[in-house]
Amino acid sequence: MANKKNKKKQTKNTQQRQQVVVDGVPLWIDTAALDDIEILEQLAAASDGSDPFAIVKVMQSMLGTRGYQRAKEHCRDKTTGRTSASKLADFFARAMQAAVPNSNSSQHS
Repeated sequence: MANKKNKKKQTKNTQQRQQVVVDGVPLWIDTAALDDIEILEQLAAASDGSDPFAIVKVMQSMLGTRGYQRAKEHCRDKTTGRTSASKLADFFARAMQAAVPNSNSSQHS
């Protein structure tokens, strides 16, 4: 039984989670995922337009299930009930900027 507890503890410790608050929404971002080549490939595919839907996988990986759901609910239009993809992408970009301030190459001096 102790081995299972130790194994779970080790798994949790391999993640580097950074807490951020964007528009009053608390999120935990797995910043260690930025060293995952598959995440980087998905980011590249989303950025260059070869797979614009890859950003969804990136958001799910970086925010986790609960964080992704919180982000979607926050961006949901109260009137239509729809969540704008562009609003969600902007929200995610601001969350990433808060978690990893040097990640935005278009910072203004």
